[in-house]
Amino acid sequence: MPVFVLYLKAEQEGVAKWGNTPGSPWCVSLEEQGEVKEDMFIDPSNEEEVNGNLFNFVFRFDGARKQSTVNVLAPNDKKCKGVFKDAGEDAGWWSAEAATKYGDDGFVPVAAFEMRGCELKSWSKAGTRAVVVTEGGTAFEDVELHEDWCEYDEENDASVQLLEVEFKVDTV
Repeated sequence: MPVFVLYLKAEQEGVAKWGNTPGSPWCVSLEEQGEVKEDMFIDPSNEEEVNGNLFNFVFRFDGARKQSTVNVLAPNDKKCKGVFKDAGEDAGWWSAEAATKYGDDGFVPVAAFEMRGCELKSWSKAGTRAVVVTEGGTAFEDVELHEDWCEYDEENDASVQLLEVEFKVDTV
């Protein structure tokens, strides 16, 4: 089964790291033979059984004979083939340190999905709840990324922001 990796980046100020709220669903679009299903929520805590195997998400495209399945892989899963090996304990999070380890474009791998009968087409900012940790260590939870995000870290007297969040998808 192919593994699709989601990479994120953003322009930021005062942010140490940010990522999807741990354990919360990923909002993505899936494609199979030209048909796209928008805003599908893949919940890593959900388990559905199909033929004795467990999956995080199971569905069927219109007219398809077989079901499509999706699993969210842990960063240490061998199926990711070392995609997260340079991230250390920040695997699954965007950080400036991780961005320098993964190349000059600023993209950092934040999630991997094993898919059968479909492909990862895109990621939706609109359905995502993020956690943002400031350089001073303050955590902002349930941050909505559907538009630019700005906040003030009172504890550290600092402005924090995430602007122009972008994604890309690659296969392993």
